[in-house]
Amino acid sequence: MQQSPYSSSGQGSSRSDSVSSSSSTSDELPKVSETRPYKWKPEDEKKKPEYRRMRDKNNEATKRCREKKKKEGEAQEEKIKKLEKKIKKLENEIAFLKGRYSSGLPTVPPRMF
Repeated sequence: MQQSPYSSSGQGSSRSDSVSSSSSTSDELPKVSETRPYKWKPEDEKKKPEYRRMRDKNNEATKRCREKKKKEGEAQEEKIKKLEKKIKKLENEIAFLKGRYSSGLPTVPPRMF
C-alpha cells in the first residue's frame, strides 16, 4: 500500500504535536477541533460513477452553503445600515432636545416620526 507524503508516520510533527501545551488557564481560548486528514483515493476509485455522483452532490451542497452564507452576510449588512440610520436619527433627536432644554423653550418635543 502506498503511503501519502502527508500522512503521519512518526516522522516530523503533526498539527497536534505543534500546539504548545504549557499551562492551562481559564482565560485560554477553547480548543478548536482539528480537520481530518485527506484520504487519497486511487485513480481507479475516482473513475467510478458512484464516486463522481458523491463528488457532484458534495459540490452542490458546498455551492448552496456558500450562497446561503453570502445572503446572510448581505442581510446582516442591510440590518447594520438600518440600525446606523436609526442611531443617527436618535442622536439628532437627542441633540434637538438638549438644545430645547438648555434654551428655556417649552419642553414638548415636536413630532419627529
